[in-house]
Amino acid sequence: MRKYISSFLLLSLFPCVLSGGAFALTLGKKWKSQKPATDSGKRAAAAPEACPGKAYLGHYDNAGYDIGLLVCLDSESKTGTTFLPPSMQRLSDVRWTTDGHVGFTSASPTRPVHFSFEGKSSESTIDGTIKLEDTETKEVRETHLKLSPLEKSELKTSETRRYSNAHYYEEAGDLVGADLLLFSENGDLTGVAGFYVGYWGEPDHVPLFVSNIKKSPDGNFVFHLSFEGKSKEYLAKHTPSGLIVAPTHLETWEMVRKITLKKTQPLIPPLFPLAQ
Repeated sequence: MRKYISSFLLLSLFPCVLSGGAFALTLGKKWKSQKPATDSGKRAAAAPEACPGKAYLGHYDNAGYDIGLLVCLDSESKTGTTFLPPSMQRLSDVRWTTDGHVGFTSASPTRPVHFSFEGKSSESTIDGTIKLEDTETKEVRETHLKLSPLEKSELKTSETRRYSNAHYYEEAGDLVGADLLLFSENGDLTGVAGFYVGYWGEPDHVPLFVSNIKKSPDGNFVFHLSFEGKSKEYLAKHTPSGLIVAPTHLETWEMVRKITLKKTQPLIPPLFPLAQ
């Protein structure tokens, strides 16, 4: 049985189980009945509303999981989306006042996990608190969250890319593969990764923050994902069409399973059609 664990505040729309005072989130069966924004393994072009306004990226630790939050907010139209692998999901009750107060909530408060964010914008960041509520037990957890802007110019740099091998099997209703989104932020690389099958023990459908990216002279790089209380290192080797990725924390890199991720457009994943 697939195991879906998230510490994501989450902006998620995952069902929630309380364990040891920490949220362990599992993906609901409802996901399998909804076709993601793919067509025979090929990503459709992102609709404009997939990322309204400006893109922001933040992360925080929750019960040993370093969760990456990619969110798009438009202060004028009061709309927003967030990355819930494999697609962008709409936010509701988006607020951005003239004095810099920013707030938004999950799209459907009837889902097992409901979240809300309240914060303050400055010239460079949005700083505030995410509140998670289990809609069944009414248990609430709060955590600090700082969002940094990803400027449009940075989204167009050569190092800013999306790599994917995600594929949706129509008959079985299964999504497999992984997505790796890399962004250039103030000269440094950062990003978010999502897995849809357990390649090396990663949690499924959880936006993991990509950290400690270090490039080698040959252009390849290592990066880290943190989950289950441990930081795991991965090696990414460039190919003409994308990347070959494998963990370095499992035996030797030559012996473990490797996956091939292809360069994919658009950079910001499409909006999930049914996430209205």
